[in-house]
Amino acid sequence: MTLRTPAALDAIRAISAGVPDAVVGAGTVITPEQADEAVAAGARFLVSPGWTDALLDALRASGVPFLPGVSTTSEVVALLERGCGR
Repeated sequence: MTLRTPAALDAIRAISAGVPDAVVGAGTVITPEQADEAVAAGARFLVSPGWTDALLDALRASGVPFLPGVSTTSEVVALLERGCGR
């Protein structure tokens, strides 16, 4: 579920409650607060279109699998240096 609409968190809550076997994730996570809110709503994984140090820290702290977006090979190397992908 992308977090581009105000209804996204409510949709994650509804799907998580109504279909407990569904693996619901949140995408377009761009702030640490969104990461926290999505997990609290029932998201079981997170996807971001990019990353900053603060967002990466929040994704890690969320306790769920995450996929930070990259645009360049340098970003891939930077994430590998930060322990992502291992």
